This record gives sequence, structure tokens and C-alpha cells, in this order.
Amino acid sequence: MEKVLKILGILLPLLMLSAGSWTDIREKKVDVRPILLAAGAGIAFRAVLRDESVPALLAALAPGMIFIALAVASRGGVGMGDGLCVLVLGLYFSPEEVLMILFAALCFGGVIGAIFLFRGRGRGYAFPFLPCLLGGCLCCEIARILLHR
Repeated sequence: MEKVLKILGILLPLLMLSAGSWTDIREKKVDVRPILLAAGAGIAFRAVLRDESVPALLAALAPGMIFIALAVASRGGVGMGDGLCVLVLGLYFSPEEVLMILFAALCFGGVIGAIFLFRGRGRGYAFPFLPCLLGGCLCCEIARILLHR
């Protein structure tokens, strides 16, 4: 049973980010339904496993809360859907893994932003961030496999 839960703990965030990336690219907005489904499953996931303390859970949720605060403060410069997805990732990953995902996602975003800048899109061009988060999550999973964790 625990092995099935660990596999679900890998697949559910990837499915959430894949569905969110699809709508983010096509419609320039994030569908909240996959996020809510993944959040509900993540809460159940945490309740069943009970493998971390409350401070560790809050530390894993903190980057998502910061992203949501940035979304409110920037009035759409940072998307609320992006913040919600980062918050939900905190339900599935440890604080270190959430930070690793964010670091990789910001690196992907920086490269994509530089490409757009060199192609003449300008500084004000907005591009979807969820595909970058998906790439960061995939990098985290690949690192986990390579490190046998």
C-alpha cells in the first residue's frame, strides 16, 4: 500500500502540472479544477502517510504562500495559478525538494525569457510559468531516481 501511495505522490503533481501547463499555454490562464483535485489528494496523502512534522509541512508550503503573496502584490505579474500550484507541490514534496523544483523552474524561465528577449518580444512579454514548474518537477524526480531516494 505504501508503495502505491509513493507512486501516486509522484504522478499526481506531475498530472496537475501537465494539465495546468496545457491550459496555461493555450488559454493564458490556469484551470483551478486540477489544482483542487491535487490539493485534496495531497491532503489525504499527508494524512495517511504522517511522515513529517507540522513545521516541515509548513516549510514545504511556505514557497507557495510567498508566490501567492507575490501574485496579490504584483496584480497579475505573477499568476495566482502559479502560486496555487507551488502551494500544492508543498503537499507532495519536502521543503528541500520544493526549493529544488522552484530553482530549476526559475532557471528554465530565465532561459525562456532570454530567448524571447533575443527574439524581440520585449521586456513586457508574459509567458506561462507552469511549463517551467513541470520541467522543474521532472528534474526533481530524475534527481530522486538517480540518487536512489
